[in-house]
Amino acid sequence: MLVSFLRYAPKLKSLVIEKNCEIKKDGKSGWVVPAEIPTCLSTSLVTFEFRGIEDMKTELEFTRYIINESSKLEKVKIFATKGFKRVRKSLRKGSRKSAALLLDIRSV
Repeated sequence: MLVSFLRYAPKLKSLVIEKNCEIKKDGKSGWVVPAEIPTCLSTSLVTFEFRGIEDMKTELEFTRYIINESSKLEKVKIFATKGFKRVRKSLRKGSRKSAALLLDIRSV
């Protein structure tokens, strides 16, 4: 559903996700990389914020995808509720972006 939203929001400049519920961990990845990169990621997205991220494969893969595929991205704020240290390590290690990107990862 989120990928469809991104596809139909080509001029999106800021994406804020706030997760307020528990998601059952099953060890499987539910994130499937889209066949086409949504236009907003390559042309307009400059800020991305994810509140409530946990150390879950699906959430980390999605977050890395947004960071790595967004060519105009300047500022990322991540607020982890569980597994803060693993989330921080995973996202810093998995990012191919330059040092110019402000990647702010905090515990909630």
